[in-house]
Amino acid sequence: MGVATAQGRPYYLFTRWLRGLNIKFDVLKPDEIPNYTGDVILTTREEFPSKSDKILLYDDEMKHGSTITLVLLLQRCGITGDDLIVGIDPGRRIGLSVFYGSVEIDRQLFISIERMSSHIRHIFKYIKSTRHLIRIGDGDMTTAWRICRMLDVIDTPYSLEFVNESGTSPRTRHCNSRGKQDMLAARAIAQRDPWVMA
Repeated sequence: MGVATAQGRPYYLFTRWLRGLNIKFDVLKPDEIPNYTGDVILTTREEFPSKSDKILLYDDEMKHGSTITLVLLLQRCGITGDDLIVGIDPGRRIGLSVFYGSVEIDRQLFISIERMSSHIRHIFKYIKSTRHLIRIGDGDMTTAWRICRMLDVIDTPYSLEFVNESGTSPRTRHCNSRGKQDMLAARAIAQRDPWVMA
């Protein structure tokens, strides 16, 4: 993957985003694009040559945030997901994990239910998928029901499921951060089957 721009702001946007994802990249001059052996180029529309067989991502396509940008890049690389699944670990700190198909595209910690609901709404608005699904852990049902009420801001059709969250919080010495535990629990919730209703 190569970052090819001589412009300061796009360079900053691209490199900060890639470093946040722990993705290694090469830095190129725009005139080095034709001879670059990598498959993906991050650049500006003004600096890219008119003909190329590379997978492209432009700086103006990052305006909707890093999660949407990552999905756009996955789609251009041929990776698509039929399901967009959100896992939520309710509590004082709310863990959030989002899967596009089998790829985790977002993991965050929220204190505000309102901000989390707005974030999910934004993701559902810009990521097209066959099915949008929200799974909420049942460890704190008071908060879980408050979250359900706040999800009314989402105007994209979605399914809502409750999940038995016992055993979802990691208990290793390498996960001593409470916030990290909440996000990893949300990840497990997203991948767990819902309650079986009689």
